Amino acid sequence: DFVLNPLEAVAIERMAEAVYRNPDAQAVIRGARTQASLIDDWALEDVIPGIQSRPDWLHDSGPTVDLKSTADFARYDDAIGNLGAHSQAAMISMIQKADHERTLIVCENVWPYRCQVIDLSMTWLEIGRTWIESHLTTLRECYTRDEWPLCATRRVSSPPQWLVRRMENE
Repeated sequence: DFVLNPLEAVAIERMAEAVYRNPDAQAVIRGARTQASLIDDWALEDVIPGIQSRPDWLHDSGPTVDLKSTADFARYDDAIGNLGAHSQAAMISMIQKADHERTLIVCENVWPYRCQVIDLSMTWLEIGRTWIESHLTTLRECYTRDEWPLCATRRVSSPPQWLVRRMENE
């Protein structure tokens, strides 16, 4: 049995070719170490044992690059927030205790297999840091109680703002 089916193997091959053909992608990964583990002993109040992150590429001077794939290339900025790429990048900055450049290489995993380098703005990193800090509180509580709920037991749902605006305009 194959781990990848033939179509998946072709897609990976095409994405690798797209990275190879993109001169900016080649420039940002040149000279970088691959799959470096960054670890910080965040023993906050002796509760949280430690935090780690593994950027796909790490330069000795601090900048990192992560590889992402998407079927929705034109709307990848939405995916940055929805999938937490900004939080991952902010975590690296927190572990390194420095704000270095955080870059993504985004490959389209369907035809025409485009590839683009995306530099994350400081605003993205600030939003990611805020998200991490708010979730560290929850993580600390889970460690303290030794309880690991899969989700909140209750929440409030509100309609999306676009729907509220549409209803107000009708």
